[in-house]
Amino acid sequence: MQKLVLKTIGKEREVPLIYEKALQFLDRKAKNRTKSGIIRFSDVYLIFAWYMRLNKAETRIFLKELENYGLIEIIPYNGIRIRKNTQFAGGEKWKNGDARD
Repeated sequence: MQKLVLKTIGKEREVPLIYEKALQFLDRKAKNRTKSGIIRFSDVYLIFAWYMRLNKAETRIFLKELENYGLIEIIPYNGIRIRKNTQFAGGEKWKNGDARD
């Protein structure tokens, strides 16, 4: 488990590595986004169904878990947005959907 520091909240939480990897994978594979950075649900379902073999119900549960950890924001009837300014204990920082040192 890696520690996650949410700068906006100031709390530390441990995030399972699979959540971080899934988020990086989703960020890499999502080609069509809105100007505000929203990835449509249809694209999210397609990516998780094709690459992770999850059905829609499992994808919804997985997205809720990612939201509970503060990694994404679910926009009702629209899609998801990967949250910015999330820093992992290893020094990687999410900014504009990129993991960087």
